[in-house]
Amino acid sequence: MTVILAIGLSVGMLGCGEDENGEEEEKKPAEMLSTTPISGGEMPVNGSLVITFNGTVTEVKVNGASASVAGATATWKGQELQTGSQTFRIEWTDAEGNTGSEEITLNITAIDDTPPSVSEISIEDGAVEVDPGEVNDAGITIKFSEPINTGKIELVLLDGGGNELAWTPTWSDNNTQVVLKTGPTTKLRSGVEYTLTVSSYFDGADNEGSPATVNFSTSGVSLPTEDLQLWLKADEGVTLDGNSVSLWEDQSGNGADAEQGNEGNQPFLDISAANGLPALDFDGVDDFMTFTLPINDLTGITIFLVSAAAQDIDVPFPHCQYAAIFWNETASWGTAHLTPLQGRVWMRFGTGQTQPLPVVYEHTASVGDSFTISAAMMDGVTDYLYINGELVFTNEKPAGQTTIANQQDLGNIGRGYNDDTYFPGMIAEILIYTKTLSEDELQQVEEYLSEKYSIR
Repeated sequence: MTVILAIGLSVGMLGCGEDENGEEEEKKPAEMLSTTPISGGEMPVNGSLVITFNGTVTEVKVNGASASVAGATATWKGQELQTGSQTFRIEWTDAEGNTGSEEITLNITAIDDTPPSVSEISIEDGAVEVDPGEVNDAGITIKFSEPINTGKIELVLLDGGGNELAWTPTWSDNNTQVVLKTGPTTKLRSGVEYTLTVSSYFDGADNEGSPATVNFSTSGVSLPTEDLQLWLKADEGVTLDGNSVSLWEDQSGNGADAEQGNEGNQPFLDISAANGLPALDFDGVDDFMTFTLPINDLTGITIFLVSAAAQDIDVPFPHCQYAAIFWNETASWGTAHLTPLQGRVWMRFGTGQTQPLPVVYEHTASVGDSFTISAAMMDGVTDYLYINGELVFTNEKPAGQTTIANQQDLGNIGRGYNDDTYFPGMIAEILIYTKTLSEDELQQVEEYLSEKYSIR
């Protein structure tokens, strides 16, 4: 016991900032990393000197005159400078009270009243078929006519839905060039329009440059549009009441908008749920939306759904409760639905005639609350289920059951049988074709969704 206490006492006597001999560790003062302009460069009489350190500084003076300080950066505005070569002594105090100094030489030139300009952007305005992979790897390069004050500039990249993509800027040593690089959840996607705006940029003399805008679109898989009757995607066409969704506009051009006028039943919009993209969050209690899309008399239909279930449910007879997509029946053996939960995926295309039930696929392992791409397709008597592009299940209905029947024209999102059970989870995108897609068409849609949401 005595030994243990002695060791504990010895350890306890070592303070923060002390080495193993109990001596105070020497703290290194902040160092000056760079200046803009650099030593030997030019600065106009009305210019500013920007000084960058490797740590926080509290006071910076240039030739005895104070500079404005923000963290590890100081900006000094020259006063009554004369043209010609001059030496400037930079003195600073860091957050620990340590001091340092250095001298630089600048060639002071006449007053600068010429604003800077954007001289080049690596993507041209109006460019189409831009390879998203190449841009994601290389970034977007913006060049300026002269050094820029990096603390004021606004660099905004928006997708077609008006969502801002937070790309990280990396500046060149002389601040005449910046490269914007993507993060893992903000990559450019295939087949999307983008707008890049450069504004609020100033040179060292506080001259402001004119804004520059580049509009471009990326190449990618083009979706088949024949018989596309409903297309809902959470990154476009969403109307909010606060953070809740009252209207989800159909992007197919057919006007089959999904609506929910009752605020208490509206799903919540999560702006970065699906690979950094928005998704509608249905609470599984009473959230749902409705749309109008007749499906009776169809012999083929294909439904794509990008979703993530918040929980798993063992769905009892008639096995169409808690659906993500659902049409209720007008008579017995109607209903059509797709219900992807964590452990199982339930589906059915009702024909008004008795069918063996349930129609269900059981995952080999739970997918948890991960997003998946489900595709339910009917081709006459045969039903197909695809998960993340792979055919996982085939269902044969009784002979002669080739036509959908006994369905309401009103479709539901987030609500299942009997209009009083609710899907618990998120839905990012829905596409409904009123036909059986070919293999090539299936692959096109799967590639589009897989690329967009990084689901493999």
